Amino acid sequence: MANNNGNNNLHGYVALGWESVRSVFDQNLVEGLDIGASLCVYHQGQCVVDLYGGWKDIQRNKEPYTSDTLQLVFSVSKGVMAAAIALCVEKGWLDYDKPVAQYWPEFAANGKQVRHIRRVVLLDDNIFLLKNITVSDVLSHRAGLPYVDEKLTLDDVCNWSRITSLLAAQKPHWEPGTTHGYHPVTSGFLGGELVRRVDPHHRSFGQFVRDEIDSEFYVGISNDEIEARVAPLFRQVHTQLLKNRTKLVFFNQ
Repeated sequence: MANNNGNNNLHGYVALGWESVRSVFDQNLVEGLDIGASLCVYHQGQCVVDLYGGWKDIQRNKEPYTSDTLQLVFSVSKGVMAAAIALCVEKGWLDYDKPVAQYWPEFAANGKQVRHIRRVVLLDDNIFLLKNITVSDVLSHRAGLPYVDEKLTLDDVCNWSRITSLLAAQKPHWEPGTTHGYHPVTSGFLGGELVRRVDPHHRSFGQFVRDEIDSEFYVGISNDEIEARVAPLFRQVHTQLLKNRTKLVFFNQ
């Protein structure tokens, strides 16, 4: 069933029985909870929802949000990174149980690879017995590298070689493999550099993803034409009355 709502620029398709999803999607646009958005749902191998609508501009009247619009997905990209690692494992280039330093020699710095016996290192007045950081540790956020000690600039963060070099030199913040600590930003650099190292063509991580997984997955923006398709971010504040309390809801498009 095709749907078209001129007021909210809502377009797309929902299968019979899934109309409520369209209603909620539309209501988010009406209430301003989304400025522009897209949603695709597969159920038992069939596409049952494929909707897009709203606007790319905060005035909601100039640039429609279309099926061709690209959206920043933040940590959803960790799933793409895990898929790229899995593809490398399938090809025999990586092994989940092998040390990261086997594929990335510089990573062995500061006790991140133990060759013969477990070594002892002093970290912030705590004595840790270090073990090899494995590919699995990186994927499960157990590597002890959620951040680097170096103060970073925006230019640093946008420089792949700079960040991966700092991570290779970084001392773990806890004994690797013993506990979990979310790596919100560094996991992409760690996993992506592993992919780049073992790829026979040594492609950038973004190029590897586009070549091997999906040409419409962009890790980084490759040119002005692609950038023009990206929905910009806006910060808005909505005051909602919830259980007699005023709740501030912050969100990004």
